[in-house]
Amino acid sequence: MNKCCYIHHWTEISLSSKDNKDLEDQLIIAYKKTSINYPKYYKMNSLCKLAWLALNRCLGINDDLDHYKGSDDIGTLFCNNSSSLVSDLPHAQVLNQKGGDVASPSVFVYTLPNIVNGEMAIYMKWHGYNEFLIIHEQSSTQFYNHVHLLFETTSIDQLLIGYVEVGNGTGLIEARMCLLDRNSVDGTMWSEEVAKRLILSSNK
Repeated sequence: MNKCCYIHHWTEISLSSKDNKDLEDQLIIAYKKTSINYPKYYKMNSLCKLAWLALNRCLGINDDLDHYKGSDDIGTLFCNNSSSLVSDLPHAQVLNQKGGDVASPSVFVYTLPNIVNGEMAIYMKWHGYNEFLIIHEQSSTQFYNHVHLLFETTSIDQLLIGYVEVGNGTGLIEARMCLLDRNSVDGTMWSEEVAKRLILSSNK
């Protein structure tokens, strides 16, 4: 398969959480360390918060975040193993407690994982391609090929890809993110090995 793109700004975040409250506390502390004023961060679920932190670390290298804002040529492709489980479980609890008649809007809106793409698009004012995949660690070949397909069939010049995993809010919490650029002439080339590194959980 022909080369499609080069990798820039590889970023990794790893946290260890004993419960949902501990995770939220750590994510708020990490947000405050960024010195970025974005009040909507507090309303996000932990999956979106983690993705937001990784995005800012990835694209904010050399204080260059504004360079990427407002572009229609940047797409997003995020993935994990557990989908939106961290919000699905509280949502199910609310439904069980209230007989299935009343859902909490603030929780329900985050019961689809592609809300991560939406929140990042709102923050960055992006209108390009976006997709969230639920994958297994054995899916590195398919993920590698899928990236190629996106560059072949869409108009994007850059693709922000990331593995963002919080599970049920306990244990190892991790994010890996990087920017792929079809027009770059340097950096590390996108490969199946890189795809495997992106989606392989550190728990394994």
